[in-house]
Amino acid sequence: MQPLSRTIDDRSSAATYYEANDKRLLHDYEQIRFEEIHSDLLPLILSRKGRALDVGCGSGRDAAWLGKRGWNVVAVDSSLSMLDGARRLHDADNIVWLHDSLPSVAATKAFGGSFDLFLLSAVLMHLQPNEQLFALDNLIALAAPEAIISLSVKNPSESEPWLSDVDLDRVSAWLEERSFVPVSRSSDLDLFGRKEVRWQKLVSRRAAFDPTPIDVGNR
Repeated sequence: MQPLSRTIDDRSSAATYYEANDKRLLHDYEQIRFEEIHSDLLPLILSRKGRALDVGCGSGRDAAWLGKRGWNVVAVDSSLSMLDGARRLHDADNIVWLHDSLPSVAATKAFGGSFDLFLLSAVLMHLQPNEQLFALDNLIALAAPEAIISLSVKNPSESEPWLSDVDLDRVSAWLEERSFVPVSRSSDLDLFGRKEVRWQKLVSRRAAFDPTPIDVGNR
């Protein structure tokens, strides 16, 4: 069993919500298959193996799917109760469970290595707009030469007042400036049937390796 790191640099209202509702959320997330939520990503990864970073891993569903197909996965979440639940459901030798959070991902950086795949499912909207691009730069600093970034965001709602808007045009342009070209982009209804929720998804791939490091500062 992989050790569970308990290093984290901040706590948020979102993490508090997840910890208070962990049992229900762990159950709900397991009802949706990887193939349903990541259909746009499948053509890029079915024939690949490598090292993946699952940021905001939730129930561990996606980390487990990748692990079973030969990927080595670092699964990160800011909620310890969700992370403990995910490990109970899906522990495997090729999954490391790490207590960490955006925007700094300090524990992930300390863990070391680069990643071929980044999953950011329902993550960026938990950050303030001025943190979102900084967070992406911190992740890009860990990206392998042909890395893929798959992200999804949903619109804020009255039931989740801590969420922020994410300007996906801005995010896509920011990634392109860093040599990540868009592969697919879509808008989808909520798989849980919530009428007020709309999802936007973006998959980008590094077009060419740029050896020049990006200065993300000391924020």
